[in-house]
Amino acid sequence: MVFCFMDAEIQLHLIKARKKLDAASSLYENGFYDDAASRAYYAMYHAAKAALLLKEIDTKSHKGLIAKFGEEFIQLGEMGKDKIEELSHGFRVRMKSDYEPGFEIDKEGINSLLNEANDFVDSVEDYIKKKRGSERPRFV
Repeated sequence: MVFCFMDAEIQLHLIKARKKLDAASSLYENGFYDDAASRAYYAMYHAAKAALLLKEIDTKSHKGLIAKFGEEFIQLGEMGKDKIEELSHGFRVRMKSDYEPGFEIDKEGINSLLNEANDFVDSVEDYIKKKRGSERPRFV
């Protein structure tokens, strides 16, 4: 048997997504809301990357990832429209948090984004498990 590298990469992206969620929560608890927003988006980014890799699709940019995620999962009815809204919202807030000096996300805003990020990552993990039929990488 030969290990399928695509499966390993999918698993690594899901692990990274969970770590980013943990970091976002820690930053939130310490009052670093802008940085928590950035980590929350990257949790969604890594989960979306894993989902696209399941279909053997790779993207080169954040906007490309969001567009392809919408095409492959929302337009084809594999996930609800709320998932692309969560991902897009996370990207917009991350851009503002990281690059607009006058922007600061408030406690209510970051609470909402953290909930969206957790929901997004959970949904993608559930989707991948359902499609895969197991949590372990497959061998070919």
